[in-house]
Amino acid sequence: MKVAAPVAKRGKELLLFPHFGRAPYFAFAEVEEGKVISVEVVENSYKEQEHGRGGGVLGLILSRKPECLVALGMGERAFEQLAEEGVKVYFYPSKEGEMPPLEQAIEAVVSGKLKEATEAVEAEEEHRGHHNRNEE
Repeated sequence: MKVAAPVAKRGKELLLFPHFGRAPYFAFAEVEEGKVISVEVVENSYKEQEHGRGGGVLGLILSRKPECLVALGMGERAFEQLAEEGVKVYFYPSKEGEMPPLEQAIEAVVSGKLKEATEAVEAEEEHRGHHNRNEE
């Protein structure tokens, strides 16, 4: 199974990024028998783009053909387009300002702790304009 996620880097650690479209990177993890066997990290070249960012980000994700995506939140349009393409979306719960480790979020998806989302959920920081969290 391939799992996609919007992420930031902190050292060698990958963390879920709160603003889906402005994530510095997207991670694509190959999971077999409940374990991550490889992770491809792709820079989000659309993160600074004001117009048309969503289409570029979705194209980037869909080109890698993930079965599912785990995020802290995303807008309704992105959610609907992923669902139309058959990508299952899972929202990982976190406290305001928290950026949980990618491996922890993937484990929650694989173990069944997270339920597939049926509607978009905005991450807390999406509405506050915290776009300068590109930690690296």
